[in-house]
Amino acid sequence: MNAAKKVLIVEDDKMSLDLMAAALEHAGVSTILVLNSTEAFDTLSQHSAEIGLALLDLSMPGLNGFELARQIRTDPRFAKLPMVAVTASATHDAYQRAYDAGFDKVITKPYHPQRIFDLLAELKIT
Repeated sequence: MNAAKKVLIVEDDKMSLDLMAAALEHAGVSTILVLNSTEAFDTLSQHSAEIGLALLDLSMPGLNGFELARQIRTDPRFAKLPMVAVTASATHDAYQRAYDAGFDKVITKPYHPQRIFDLLAELKIT
């Protein structure tokens, strides 16, 4: 990943957030961590030049990941920002809703760090 680019992780479960961040940082990928969707858009706006990928949990209280993705996609600055949905639901419906909301990819929990690294390479973030 370009040294100037970071991964924004939006996850309300602190343990999942820490696990994803630790795996990425161990591989040399810098992260920006956000525990709720309310702060996510503001954080993305403040660090827009630094962020090369957003990993968003779908099941967050308040504004869920689907709604957050739609909000992000309405801003021209983020129209092409790669976004990956993180979900515990591996159903066809959850995947379809994620793609309809503007996500590029979907990964399921429990996530495997290698899957995230593969996605980074697939999306040409690394």
